[in-house]
Amino acid sequence: MRAAPIVHLVVAGHLLVARCSAAAATAVVTPSVVPATPPVSSTALAAGPAAGSTTAAPAILPGVPASSTVVATVPISATGAEAPAAPDPAVAPGHRESRFIPIVEADLRGAGSKVSSAHWTGGVVGSVFALPAYRLAPATLLLPIYAFEGSLFNRVVEEVVLFQSRQTHSGSLGVKQGLGDGWDAKLSFDAAYALTQEARGETIGKGLYDYLDLGGRAAATWNLEAKGRKAPASFSLRAYHRSYPNFRSLAAENAALLLRDNPGLAAEIGGREQHPKDFNAIEPGLSGVWWWNPLIQTRASWATSMRAYTDRYLRTDQGAIASTKRGDQMHLLSADTSVGGLGAFTAGTGVSWIRNISNMSVYDANQASHAFIPRFYQFSSVSLEPWGQWMAPGEGALRPRVRAGLSFLARTFDKRPAQRLDGSYTDSRQHDAEYGANLRGWYPVRSWLSLTAGADARIARSNNRSQQLIRYAYEVLTLSAGVALSY
Repeated sequence: MRAAPIVHLVVAGHLLVARCSAAAATAVVTPSVVPATPPVSSTALAAGPAAGSTTAAPAILPGVPASSTVVATVPISATGAEAPAAPDPAVAPGHRESRFIPIVEADLRGAGSKVSSAHWTGGVVGSVFALPAYRLAPATLLLPIYAFEGSLFNRVVEEVVLFQSRQTHSGSLGVKQGLGDGWDAKLSFDAAYALTQEARGETIGKGLYDYLDLGGRAAATWNLEAKGRKAPASFSLRAYHRSYPNFRSLAAENAALLLRDNPGLAAEIGGREQHPKDFNAIEPGLSGVWWWNPLIQTRASWATSMRAYTDRYLRTDQGAIASTKRGDQMHLLSADTSVGGLGAFTAGTGVSWIRNISNMSVYDANQASHAFIPRFYQFSSVSLEPWGQWMAPGEGALRPRVRAGLSFLARTFDKRPAQRLDGSYTDSRQHDAEYGANLRGWYPVRSWLSLTAGADARIARSNNRSQQLIRYAYEVLTLSAGVALSY
């Protein structure tokens, strides 16, 4: 196997964290929007993964859809109908006397995707959610959960890469306990493993950005009602460690070469920054549902992710390695309002705001100006996702549905300058924009099974013109077809 090419981003090795795999040296990549996942649905952080949520893996902050734009979304069940809140095995009809309560949601499609003028790439996209719940006592449930999410050319919030393919496998083992007076609580152990391919030909399981999450979650839910509808409010606290088993810094990869060419820098680095992407995180979150009337509802959430990097150090304005480690805090506010009672139509819009605060500074002696950049990863973004759904006239549940949506995102970095084509920094801050459109249809053949097909288009633009390592402007088109089931 060929050695991975090394990209010297700065002189004297002061930013020793970037390396490309051989297969990914020419891959399309995009700017990092946060130094850390997720981009999971807005309620997932508060209560764990839920059937019908738009994302399957409880790996990170809520609100990161397949487009990698952090937005709020109205859950859609696997068969295409607008989904209610996550099914509760404790009260589900027909389950009151059952001890084993299986719940399965799946949406699996074969897909073809292409970036700009590149060749088409095929793969499997979609999600699986399996919850074989088991009743231990009238108010106690054992909740083993498995979730899968797969995507093509999907960008996620924590990485710089527009992955050619990505799959996340998540598992959780928890206990849910009814506490009376409308309250219940849940404790769980959670794990997630993300497998990534930056470019065609890479081996699954060897991706630089593969990661493993291990941790736990505590959640409490108050089962309220508004306008005669269920309107639960939840709080959760999650703690976990994320490690990147295949990612090592340039200093670690080239320790012998660095010692020969720059022994002073080698001594300064010592054993630091061997695994610069690993971190510990604590994530509290709140979520709730409010019904304005029987036809209009709003789902809202707040979450924050506090991440302490275990082996990543700041740089001083002279390029030296500081003693302070990197720390980030990402805040997310999201809300989605949906309106029914429009005949065959349902419509809504989601809006979200993200603020990422980071102390990470970088130094690049190759830059004539702005060699030192404080708070390199600090940014704000706002996004909007209007959508509409049409259901064919008729009686019963076996009616075709079509859903269409748009997405808009604007992102501004506090301190990061935009780059010219030659990679040099300008005096303007970096601004990014993303636009998207999607169309999806479902044709039910059984109450639990539908045929489904869709198209998704995304466009990314930025005032950062550099194309040396990261491609900031691109177009992605994805076509998919498959089956969806809900049980």
